[in-house]
Amino acid sequence: MIRGPKPRADRAWTYGIATHPLKDGEEKQYKTEIFFVKAVLAGQLEWDLEQYAVEHSDFPRRTTGDQFYDEWDFEAYRALGYALTQSLTDHHRVAARLADL
Repeated sequence: MIRGPKPRADRAWTYGIATHPLKDGEEKQYKTEIFFVKAVLAGQLEWDLEQYAVEHSDFPRRTTGDQFYDEWDFEAYRALGYALTQSLTDHHRVAARLADL
């Protein structure tokens, strides 16, 4: 999720495993898989999202003080969430891991 000198990050997600310490009497160490997706403009998005971002410079960091989203605002955030999550599940390591569930 680090963009460095680039204008945007290559992806908006990361994946990791947290290992929990053993408690007294436990024989098995527990692990938790963490999937983190952040609402940012990352990678190459669909043309309609790119156009919405050009027209709305605060996208996707629009304040929640404005509670009057119209249909297009709602759709832009929904489409961004879908695209970023799809890029997560399409990643070969994550897809293989999710297949084991």
